[in-house]
Amino acid sequence: MTEASENRPKQWSLPVSIVATAVLIPLAFWLRFGYVDGYGYGVTLFLILLEVAVEVLPLRVDAAEKKPPPPVPRGRFDFLGVIWLLLIPFGPFLGWFFTSYFDVDAGNYRLLLSIKTVLCVIGPVVCVLPLLRYLRHPYVSFGLAVLAIGTGFPILMGIHAAGDLVRGPHWQDIQITGFRDIANNTQAGTRVRIAGAFVELADGRTLTRTQQIKLHKGAAHVLVLRGMARIIDVE
Repeated sequence: MTEASENRPKQWSLPVSIVATAVLIPLAFWLRFGYVDGYGYGVTLFLILLEVAVEVLPLRVDAAEKKPPPPVPRGRFDFLGVIWLLLIPFGPFLGWFFTSYFDVDAGNYRLLLSIKTVLCVIGPVVCVLPLLRYLRHPYVSFGLAVLAIGTGFPILMGIHAAGDLVRGPHWQDIQITGFRDIANNTQAGTRVRIAGAFVELADGRTLTRTQQIKLHKGAAHVLVLRGMARIIDVE
């Protein structure tokens, strides 16, 4: 058996893993919750990034051992690097939890979106700053890529909440054409149905809504968080 044939399975392992993750994780969310939201796609992206990191980082570690960068003295804010690392997976998860477990409405959206913005945007940006001092030749480009991806992932998951927090909700005239339920499969084997969770509009958009408000087919004047695509009030 040639060396090329021996390496072929390893060469294909990463692409196969990425494709499998990109298909199976959204499918699992759809089977469990009946739909796939931004968090589901975010989990998929995070796992793909993790697979790439497992493949690439050992090669970089070997290179760094052969040619180590200049030492950098420890700083008083280095502990923020640990928080930065924890915020990559847990910031989006906690942000999703607060804005999913609690019904986001006109009364609490500022608090809930502020929590998500801190966890997903402000926290990662602040905590990554002390790590920049560790970028040293010849690994500056690789280090920047790691920090950019690690910081950019939670930002991507929370930027819509930050946008809604800054610009606030917007009153819109809409034409409702129908409603779609959510049917969640519980661990006990039962299905929990949330009636009319999705609001379908004549312009092709699909919005979620606060459960306390009453909506009907036809014209409506509603208050919308545009980033979250959520109706939080109606006149």
